[in-house]
Amino acid sequence: MTEPYVTDDSFYRKTFEQAPIGAALIDEKGNWLKANAALCRMLGRPEAELLTSNFLSITHPEDVAGCRAAHSLLMSGIRGEAQLVKRFLKPCGGLLWVQVSASLLKDSDSRTTCLAYFQDITESKLSEQELIETKERLDSFITNTSDAVILFDMDFRIQRVNAAFTRIFGWSAEEVAGKQLPTTPPEMLDQALRHMREVAEGNSVVRTQTQKRHKNGSLVELDITKSPIRDSSGAVVSIAAIGRDISEQKRLWREAKESEEALSRLVENTPDPLFILRERSIVQANEAGARLLGAPSSEQLKGLAVDRFLPEENREQVLESLQKRDRRDVTQGCVLKLLTLEGKEFEAEIVGIPAMLHGEQVLHILVRDITERRATEEWIRMSDKLSMVGQLAAGIAHEIRNPLTAIKGFVQLTQRHAGREDYYAILKSEIERIEAITGELLLLARPNPAKTGLHDVRELLGHVVPLLASESILHHVELSTSFPEEAAWIQADGNQIKQVFLNLIKNAIEAMGRPGEVQVRVYRADGCIRTEVADQGDGIPADLLGKLGQPFYTTKEKGTGLGLMVSYRIIENHGGQVTVSSAVGEGTTFTVSLPEASAPANPLGSGL
Repeated sequence: MTEPYVTDDSFYRKTFEQAPIGAALIDEKGNWLKANAALCRMLGRPEAELLTSNFLSITHPEDVAGCRAAHSLLMSGIRGEAQLVKRFLKPCGGLLWVQVSASLLKDSDSRTTCLAYFQDITESKLSEQELIETKERLDSFITNTSDAVILFDMDFRIQRVNAAFTRIFGWSAEEVAGKQLPTTPPEMLDQALRHMREVAEGNSVVRTQTQKRHKNGSLVELDITKSPIRDSSGAVVSIAAIGRDISEQKRLWREAKESEEALSRLVENTPDPLFILRERSIVQANEAGARLLGAPSSEQLKGLAVDRFLPEENREQVLESLQKRDRRDVTQGCVLKLLTLEGKEFEAEIVGIPAMLHGEQVLHILVRDITERRATEEWIRMSDKLSMVGQLAAGIAHEIRNPLTAIKGFVQLTQRHAGREDYYAILKSEIERIEAITGELLLLARPNPAKTGLHDVRELLGHVVPLLASESILHHVELSTSFPEEAAWIQADGNQIKQVFLNLIKNAIEAMGRPGEVQVRVYRADGCIRTEVADQGDGIPADLLGKLGQPFYTTKEKGTGLGLMVSYRIIENHGGQVTVSSAVGEGTTFTVSLPEASAPANPLGSGL
């Protein structure tokens, strides 16, 4: 058998071995018969290794079937030559893409051999794959983005649009294909063409906010970016436009602007002083606010710190409160002392409302000068006091005049009838009555606790109840008590509280009018020490209960009503309360409620 003629020492052999591209002889079974140096370098394998293997053994598995079929067709003579693209497996694990051109040769014995040439196309193939992947990613972006994407040719006619374009503008891709700027309103066409020409000339990006026309004729607010698309040589071959629908943003912006303008008008036109604060500074004020703070105009208040208008004694407390209120929905009204620019102090009622201004958190402060209102309230209180004084004066005159008349008459009688001892007793009684009235008036004039300390209510009643034992016996009344086992501590003027208990128990005994029982009970309820004085008298009609505690209203023949009034005032000044309930024919119950105090560390030092 002779070798193929290309292996002879001839011109063809030199051409084979020195070819700049890979070349090989392969037999009908696919075994390597010979490989030139270029192919060995390309495959990364020495010729000796190749000659012991089959070309399919280093072929990528996905390409084996195609290579085997092409080789069979060639070796059977059905085809005289073959061309294909395939992948070889490199020793390092990489892939080698090659363009294969094969033809059939015969030796002197007419045996067939395959002569194949291999050209490395790995770099171009990878570039091609990268381009394909890039195109796929670009197509995916165009298809799936929520922004409208439009591709124009150099005549500014639409080549392609995505689904978002149809959603935003209402036109399908078929309806706008080949049309020039179909979404641009006629009055904006010149400006749009100018922007397109700028991009066509190579400007990298042109971004605008504009209005485009929907298929139904309405206008759509868009943020549009136009960019050139270049070929491999850098020449602009088409234009891409990406449009984002900002109609909702524009609507919200217009509403916010209208709200701010309305707020500004409200600030200017409200009759009450109004200020807008941000971070302890005034950013806006109306003219009423300027007048209140003594500024020539509202402009002169802008930028001034709030600290300037707060008295030093409560400045930090107010500023801290304002900062907390920045995070609340609406502040409750509060009364503060403020300063004018000249340092004049005045009292004001303030209400704050957190809000947004130009996208920042602010606090709207409504201020009302209540100096005149305070003066009016004081005048009303003074009028009430004067009215009360008038009532007291009339009552005092009436009450004292009666015993004085009696004293005067009996003085005259003693002048005529010396030695009448009963006259002197009557005189003494009436003088004592005047003394009692004046004593009660003094208590009414200064009922505030004179000397307070911790007292056990049980101990106070323990002093009072025995004093009234003889009087209860005189009226055929049983005086019973019910006290808790634990001490019932209160912070009070002990003498004044004993005076209250004395008045209430004495009134209860005198109200009986028949044999019965007066009960005195002490108990705890709702953080208070409560003392009940209950009688079994005739009771008080409901329409008269409201008059109890008024000066000179009394149900007793020789009473003045001042004792109960003084008792009410004493308990109120101790932070307590007197309540009364009554049923006609069954009796009346007075309840004194005083705040419970903590037990002293040393009970012996409690002031009892």
